[in-house]
Amino acid sequence: MMPLLYFTQKSDFMNTAEHRMGTPFVSRLVLLPKKIAKALYVIKLQLAGIYFTLFLKTYKKDGITLHVPFHLTDLKFRGRFPLNLYEVEETKHLKKHLSPHAKVLELGSCLGYTSCMINSILLNKNAHVALEANPNLIQWIKKNKQTNHGGFSLENAIVSHDKENTFYIHKLIVGGSTVRKTPKKVTVRGWTIDELKERYKLDFDTLIMDIEGGELNLFRDFKESLSSFKTIFLEVHPFAGILTEQEAKECEDLLSELNFKLVVRDGHFQIWEK
Repeated sequence: MMPLLYFTQKSDFMNTAEHRMGTPFVSRLVLLPKKIAKALYVIKLQLAGIYFTLFLKTYKKDGITLHVPFHLTDLKFRGRFPLNLYEVEETKHLKKHLSPHAKVLELGSCLGYTSCMINSILLNKNAHVALEANPNLIQWIKKNKQTNHGGFSLENAIVSHDKENTFYIHKLIVGGSTVRKTPKKVTVRGWTIDELKERYKLDFDTLIMDIEGGELNLFRDFKESLSSFKTIFLEVHPFAGILTEQEAKECEDLLSELNFKLVVRDGHFQIWEK
């Protein structure tokens, strides 16, 4: 076999390797560093998760204290906290772009970290309604709301024209969805945006949402209601079998049709304004 130093360019080595060992072998060789990096990342998350579980137990950042349910999360998920990998884009851009005078409708509260962050920014703490579909998380949102002296209102519900809706609970608490089906499902209450406005006597001007693919149906079904918002913060989900790239593009097209302009794109996180 010829020594590796003989090849002056990477392409020379790859071409010769393909000739001698076959393209499939070389393809696996090229992917090997990525697989190693992924394996190391998983190990890093697990070790960080062990550290969080044994020593930290709660997540504290930007003045927010978050209680985390160990029975609903695994080590990899809990590893996000000491590594500061939880809700990174949302936290960064909310602090910069959310108006203190906003009247907020929030969809997808999860554990309430983002809810508490939003509420800490608002001057009127009561001008904020948060919805979470997963019933297993409601008590944890309430606990985190109380710990952080939040003033937001909380509903175990989704935005929908239907009063009863199927919600699928994922093994990851951040993965529950009305779109991505799992064996475990629950029925959740649906409220329209206008019903929520009337219920809380709030004329919402800001929508903040992370609802695991539900954004497309929301944009399709509530065009008229969405047109009254001034700012929309959202995460789109063209991955993990949730939305296709084409469906994610449709979300953007629908917002453009409503005269929103994209002002921030950070990975899958976006901010649209009028």
